[in-house]
Amino acid sequence: MAHQSEVGIDERRLAWIDTETTGLCPFTCGSRLLEIACRITDSRGNLVDDGGYRAVVRYTPTEALELRAAADDVVKAMHSRTGLWGRLPFGTPREQVESQLLDYIKRFAPKRRQARLAGNSVALDRKFLEAELPAVEQWLHYRVVDCSSTRFVLEALGHHGTPLEGVDPEHTAWDDIMGSIAEYRWQLAELSGGLE
Repeated sequence: MAHQSEVGIDERRLAWIDTETTGLCPFTCGSRLLEIACRITDSRGNLVDDGGYRAVVRYTPTEALELRAAADDVVKAMHSRTGLWGRLPFGTPREQVESQLLDYIKRFAPKRRQARLAGNSVALDRKFLEAELPAVEQWLHYRVVDCSSTRFVLEALGHHGTPLEGVDPEHTAWDDIMGSIAEYRWQLAELSGGLE
């Protein structure tokens, strides 16, 4: 029997969210959210939104330099390659990012817990939502869809590879989330083939 907060399969939504950050944990390491992207799909991975949401979080030039200096070498190099450090002073204030993203999700998932957080290694993204965009985190379902976990299961069943094999990730929030959606569709096809 479904809980009252549950929605029917046709109404379920996946909120594909990816974050770019200064590190791995906002709670113990003081890592900060730098960039975020979101797309909304149905449970089959079909896009139901109207182009997605993406934002760079604003920091002053001094704050941006301090965040870069505190990051480890891998993160420094990654965000230097994409130009993210230089975009921070021209970003959107965090409070505005939170309200814009929540409004965006609500347009396509108007019921609380209608949308599940989806992506790759979503535990990290959820930490940053909880720490910096709590209204968004609280609107989403407590269950998640994690392509990295499904990949583990598929490999255990003998299904190897991904549609992104051999592709170097850009490590921008937008490109990473589009890659996750492509991988999810591939995983559904692999699972469907194995069940026939």
